[in-house]
Amino acid sequence: MGAGQPTRQRQAKQLEADIGLLDKSAVVIGELEKITATKDDLPQPRVLVTADDVDRGKPDPEGYLSAACQLAVSPAKCLVFDDAMSGVQASKQAGMRAVLLGDEAHSSKEI
Repeated sequence: MGAGQPTRQRQAKQLEADIGLLDKSAVVIGELEKITATKDDLPQPRVLVTADDVDRGKPDPEGYLSAACQLAVSPAKCLVFDDAMSGVQASKQAGMRAVLLGDEAHSSKEI
């Protein structure tokens, strides 16, 4: 990795190399456009679930359950990172563990 390569991209590539998580990674997102701006900086997940793929959005667990099913991974073995409380609620309803990121993590009392 070159010294000029952005830190985020270096970290993502190191994570991919060290842990090999991409074979068991998924993105569950309401709008595909929100991820396209960063897709070149990060390794691509094996599964992508958008609002178009499910009947009910977060806080319903359908998106997370769909991702786990496509990955052939038990929901109990999944760890969700989300920047909205509705995503954390959805993951808990799906039987998954969750980490709330961003501004809501600092202000939420529901964690």
